[in-house]
Amino acid sequence: MSLNLPQELLEKLRRHAAAQETPDELLTQLEKSELLSSDFPRRCGMTHEEVAADTAAYWRAKAADSAPASAVAIARGAIEGLGKANHAAAVPLLIRLWTNCPVEEIWMAAGAALLAIGTPEGLAALSTHLDEYDPDGRITQFAVIAIFRADPAGAFDRFIGYFDPQRLAAPGGKSVPFRVIKTLGPVGTDSKATLQWLDPNAPEFFRADPRWLELCVKLRPDKQLRDIISHVLDHVDPAELAAAVARVKAAEGNRSEVSSGAPLGDLVTRYCGGEHIEVWRELRRFPAIDGALREEALAVAVETMRRVAHCCDLAAERLSAEGWVALSGHLRSAPEPDLPKLLAALEKAAGSPVPPSLLAFWQVVGAVDFVRDYKQAQAAPALGLDVDLADMDPLAVDSAANPVAMWLDERSSGDLDAPSPLGLAPDYLHKVNVSGGDPYSIYLPFRGADPPFENEPHDLPFVDYLRLALRWGGFPGLEEYAGSASVQSFVAHMTADFEPF
Repeated sequence: MSLNLPQELLEKLRRHAAAQETPDELLTQLEKSELLSSDFPRRCGMTHEEVAADTAAYWRAKAADSAPASAVAIARGAIEGLGKANHAAAVPLLIRLWTNCPVEEIWMAAGAALLAIGTPEGLAALSTHLDEYDPDGRITQFAVIAIFRADPAGAFDRFIGYFDPQRLAAPGGKSVPFRVIKTLGPVGTDSKATLQWLDPNAPEFFRADPRWLELCVKLRPDKQLRDIISHVLDHVDPAELAAAVARVKAAEGNRSEVSSGAPLGDLVTRYCGGEHIEVWRELRRFPAIDGALREEALAVAVETMRRVAHCCDLAAERLSAEGWVALSGHLRSAPEPDLPKLLAALEKAAGSPVPPSLLAFWQVVGAVDFVRDYKQAQAAPALGLDVDLADMDPLAVDSAANPVAMWLDERSSGDLDAPSPLGLAPDYLHKVNVSGGDPYSIYLPFRGADPPFENEPHDLPFVDYLRLALRWGGFPGLEEYAGSASVQSFVAHMTADFEPF
């Protein structure tokens, strides 16, 4: 939308349209808007699947969206006035604007007005756009709230199909689940510390069907939904939450029955024979392992980390020769002397063993810190690279002491199954003393062999992250500069004699 008028004047036009006329006059004014003319562009209305198949088509249509700023301001003011007046006669016109208008300001205002008026016709029109693509998810959010308002008791059955694992994995598959969960939980507090919701009736929506609480409990391990689910569960009565957890566990059966404890019997032999990637892929097939299979996985992990330690020692020796000093003072640190005590405390609080890949790292490698000591007065050694330090993302994985202490301190009491992040490394910006994002983490409890190393840009399992980092000489950010001759020379030098793992 092109702005031809000062914003202050546009706001005056909007307020005038909303406040100076009767609802019937506002409706008449809106009917004359050029936004409703037959030759005005229509919203493209593509689904997530359609956009995934042809993203360029969506953005071409989006780029064509424009309207005179004064017409938008006047129409928006009229729409807001009609919504405040609960003017049901305006619903058909508002539906046209919601469905067809490509101007975001207008369809947002029309959607809000339809929710405010709340007729069955208006709510139905909003809900039919549940699957429409919108980068910010606001079209979906209007549709979700409309469905809840139209039939709170039946909403679960309307939405549950979107939580199917195959559907979640499809393009845009998390869009509806994310907006549903977001609607059910608080989004903040006001100046008086009163909880605020996307819809004031959200607590009633949540209580209308006990299956919502059980679904949230089941979905906590999902890394894309768990943070928003926590906002819901943090405000559930502890006794109700405990009862829901018990029901979910009973329905899923005893965890030992669904986990795999039978050894495969040849994993260590295969691993030592060169099937490094294949063996870890095989181990990751099992969402939960115990018994003999866990022992076999740990044996593979110990052999893996022996090789990781060897590679890290070679890299540390070469970095030290260049004058590279670690922030912690040690490019590699030996395992913690009181590691068994730390592991016992962590496993007790998590309610499950430490995953084999992380356990073996702490037992064999200890810690790695290739983060350059930015507190030093002298400039960092160039290492023969023409790459900014902020882009290098040096390998760093903490020893057990600090992560375990912080995890135990931050761990909420009660529900031991709720995943919590165990921070193992600063993100790439904090590594150069710049404020950045969340630490690279593993979420516990994790009952498989090799957990995801989360918040790190590659979104890899822990072993695969170590493999990637050491493939680039301990600086995985160099991947973005793979074509550079200096990077190629540096990597060849740093990785010489590295043992594959």
